[in-house]
Amino acid sequence: EISVDRDSKTAEIALSSEELKTPGALKSIRCAVWSETNGQDDLKWYELEHSILSKTWSQKIPLTMFKSTGTCYIHVYGAKSDKTEIFLGGKSFVLENPSINVSVSSDNAKGTYSIVMDNLKAPWGADTVEAAVWSQGDQSNLKWYKAEVNDNGTYTITSDISKHKYDIGVYNIHVYITDELGIKNCVNCKTVEFKSKI
Repeated sequence: EISVDRDSKTAEIALSSEELKTPGALKSIRCAVWSETNGQDDLKWYELEHSILSKTWSQKIPLTMFKSTGTCYIHVYGAKSDKTEIFLGGKSFVLENPSINVSVSSDNAKGTYSIVMDNLKAPWGADTVEAAVWSQGDQSNLKWYKAEVNDNGTYTITSDISKHKYDIGVYNIHVYITDELGIKNCVNCKTVEFKSKI
């Protein structure tokens, strides 16, 4: 039986050497680890260490290795003396996504807008809250804004269309949270429209 014990920084994988039902002794055990999002773009291999005292194979996987939150997979393989590998089993666990509420207000006459964010839920901490804002299809007037943290726990961004080439139309607002694992997620999307004053 493969077990995964996760804390805020690592996921420790372990299996009992006594429960291994394999023909012949295993010389080594390793595991492939990756997150489901974007295929296997963050796949890494880790060698498990054998403890004669506890009769277990184990290894701690740093959560910072993952490029995405969501479902993460661990597949374990054992190598025999002739170097052939056999699949011993797999496990999965979830790195929860952060979330935040977003509201947008605007003043069409002044060409200004404000983004207010609250009710932040970040299981892995929030290192940065920021937003990408643009209106043109080719994103040529896209600008990134880092949110300011207020005393009441809300986050705000205030800007105007002069930062976006004075473009008139619908503006896209995508809010991102980068957690303390270094994973950046788009967590909320809004729009705001500016119309011609004429």
